[in-house]
Amino acid sequence: MQRIIDILALSADYLKAKGIPQPRRNAELLLCDVLGKSRLELYLEHDRPVTEEQLSALRELMRARAAHKPLQYVLGKTEFFSLPFQIPEGVFIPRPETELLVEEVIRHIRSLPESQEIIVYDVGTGSGCIAVSVASNVPNCRVYASDISAKAIAVAKDNAERNGVGERVVLLHGDLFAPYIEHGAPKADVIASNPPYISEEDWESLPEEVRRFEPRESLLAGRKGLECLVRIIASATSSLKPGGKIFLEVGQGQREEVMAFLQNAYKYIDMASRKDYNNIERVVIATFAASGEECGAKEKRDR
Repeated sequence: MQRIIDILALSADYLKAKGIPQPRRNAELLLCDVLGKSRLELYLEHDRPVTEEQLSALRELMRARAAHKPLQYVLGKTEFFSLPFQIPEGVFIPRPETELLVEEVIRHIRSLPESQEIIVYDVGTGSGCIAVSVASNVPNCRVYASDISAKAIAVAKDNAERNGVGERVVLLHGDLFAPYIEHGAPKADVIASNPPYISEEDWESLPEEVRRFEPRESLLAGRKGLECLVRIIASATSSLKPGGKIFLEVGQGQREEVMAFLQNAYKYIDMASRKDYNNIERVVIATFAASGEECGAKEKRDR
């Protein structure tokens, strides 16, 4: 009977031969799922034998991953902002870069008076990762989250309940801001969004497992990748309180155009951005000017 350590080595070699990135980590997580163990426990119990039934279950998962199905879809789950999320096929997989947006939203909300309930909109919630993470870390907020996909809304609702914030996360089915208006949601103190921002030109250069398996509508946003961002910015002013902030995840090279649109078309002020771990300007932040407020925008960068 083969041991855990032997299975890990064979599995990693197999995935490496199939061109899977981080083959050892993938092998570990797949075996963890089959055995119901943590990665640490795999190594603490490295001599433990693996049963034929467990091997059969592992082979099934390995075949799916070797076919370049994303690991999150193979497992049906992922971790985001140190919280567990269910991620079935057909729902956009949250990326580590989006955690930067969540950090900025949480930092801002914590700077506001604790005595007031903060209203947050998560536009295009997908699995609910932004909405659930913010609600889990900020008790004095209520999050309204929308998505055009009914499946995504059902998944987000499940993730909110699993993480104990179902009562403070309101899920709304519809396109961008339309469901907030139909629901009669109060105006937002904060609007956050990780919208589609991949350009048609960049689409073909995405990894195979992204193009083949993830929902195209959650990624692609027209010729320059700005269509959804422009729509969100144009619609946000009717839903955001004066002095409220908008937090947008953007693609590589999009920061300048997004900031210019915010400033010139809609008179946002106090604009800033934050770079991700690859030194790409990834999050754009701006304040909606109150009526009659001076709109001489001050642009700055978080570095």
